[in-house]
Amino acid sequence: MKTLLLIAAAIAPAVSFGCGEQEFPPYVYPSVVPGGKTAADFVPNGWKVLGTAEGDLNHDGKPDLAIVLQGTDKAYQWKNEGLGEPEVDQNPRMLVIALANPAGGFRKLTQNNNFIPVHDNPMADDPFDSIDIQRGLLNVQFRMWMSAGSWSMSTTQYKFRYEDAAMRLIGYEYYHRHRASGAEDIVSTNLLTGMQRAIRSDGESQKPKETWQKLKIGKKWTLDTLRSGPTFDETPVPSNP
Repeated sequence: MKTLLLIAAAIAPAVSFGCGEQEFPPYVYPSVVPGGKTAADFVPNGWKVLGTAEGDLNHDGKPDLAIVLQGTDKAYQWKNEGLGEPEVDQNPRMLVIALANPAGGFRKLTQNNNFIPVHDNPMADDPFDSIDIQRGLLNVQFRMWMSAGSWSMSTTQYKFRYEDAAMRLIGYEYYHRHRASGAEDIVSTNLLTGMQRAIRSDGESQKPKETWQKLKIGKKWTLDTLRSGPTFDETPVPSNP
């Protein structure tokens, strides 16, 4: 059945699991400096680097930067007395993109405080998986795997391209597997053409079902405007969440 797929399902930082009655002060995001000589210059006081990537995003022949940052405030770190990891670091996260200057150093292109989710579920792996720059594209991948509470595991990779002085979301790759039944879903979406390919396997048949469809995109999504994720009409949703 065709319905809506909310891309933010795997990445929305507002979703919280396993923290019970924990109460935290509101997140306060610092404004990252407008420029620096190295990646370290873009790390505010009280923050640390979770991941970095280097590569030429704007095709000027110079490597640019993508940096995932996380706060280190102990106010967001708590001990778990239930299932899962004994300690949880629920500090806020952000993604910074910086372009190389012709004369050296880097200038900040954008700072997104909403795209990288916090790790707030002691029974789940950290949802942030990896970041890299390949062939001029920024790739950010998330994962979902739980030690208890769900048989599902999934990865979602988002692809961004530098366009009109912004990082435009041009596609995403989604993989889902039900660990009990073996059912799998592979969804590849091209937001430039609006075409989506979906491959569905029920875990028993040796012939996966492949379908193609044209989506109603409606707008361009960029890292500047992406908060909890776009919604696309008539997108297949895995039947075994």
